[in-house]
This record gives sequence, C-alpha cells and structure tokens, in this order.
Amino acid sequence: MESGSNDLRKALLHGKIDIALLGSDEPLSYKSLITKEFDRHAFKIFVAKNHPLANKGAVHFVDLKGLPFILLSEGFVHTQAINKLANRNHMRLNPVFRSTDVNLVLNMVAANLGISFLASITSEQRTDVVALDLLDDDQPEFITSIAYRTAHVLTPAQQNILALLDQHLMQK
Repeated sequence: MESGSNDLRKALLHGKIDIALLGSDEPLSYKSLITKEFDRHAFKIFVAKNHPLANKGAVHFVDLKGLPFILLSEGFVHTQAINKLANRNHMRLNPVFRSTDVNLVLNMVAANLGISFLASITSEQRTDVVALDLLDDDQPEFITSIAYRTAHVLTPAQQNILALLDQHLMQK
C-alpha cells in the first residue's frame, strides 16, 4: 500500500496493514506500535532552477510569504511540518496545487509554477530544481521509521522483511 505517512499510520493502527515505513516530523511514540527510527533528513524549499531564489542557497521561511506553493496532499507528514512553520511565522500559505505524487510536484516546480516544501532526499536525482536550506531555528525534521503493531504476530515472511529492512536500513 502506498500513501502518505499519516494515512499509513491510521491504517496500521486500525489493523488494515501490518508493517509500514512511516515518515514523521517528531519521533513516533504509540503504546500499540513498535517503531524503529532509521533516518532523519532536513526539510527544504524547492524552486525551479531559474527562480529568483535559486541562487540564494538558504532562506528564512517568512521570506516565502505570498509565494505560490505546490505541496503534497494532506495525508503526508510534510503538511504537518509546513503548517508548524507557517504558524510559527504567522503566515497563511498559498497552496495552488496539492498531489500525492512527488514527481508531479517536482515537475510543476521545475516548470516554475510554484515552490515546494519537501524532505531533502527528494531531489537527489533532479537537476532542474534547486533545494534551499531553511535558516529558521527549531525546524521540523523528516524522520523515517519502521512500525508494526505490538499485538500483531509476525508471519515468517514479515519477520524476513523486517530482518532485511533492519539489515539494509538500520545499518546506515
């Protein structure tokens, strides 16, 4: 199942899925879930290569006031993180488009239709967008974890999947 982390977490908590790779902006802590954090990345602002901010390298979030945003849909942890930054900076965001497809978001940013807010790992293969650091203090991070329910008895196949994930992701 592929979806935003908020939707996956709900599906996991309601027993619709057994194991999930989840993103969060804070460490996960649920009595009914076993979670193992394996990675953290900064959130960045993504702009087209020819955008006026592209050569800045870094910006304060408040400097983005009034700019059109192309964002991931509500089910993604990115929404929580950007809303926190907007609230801290007393800003109202201007989302012109939302999608569940990161590549579509980046294609629209590359076409200079707006800017975006994504985890830094997003653009490692893109040359048509520029990732800007955020200069704000106390920024949210994109935390990636493996999670499964404490009450779920793992099948042998699920145990193998967790062992593989543990071996390849947790050893980074």
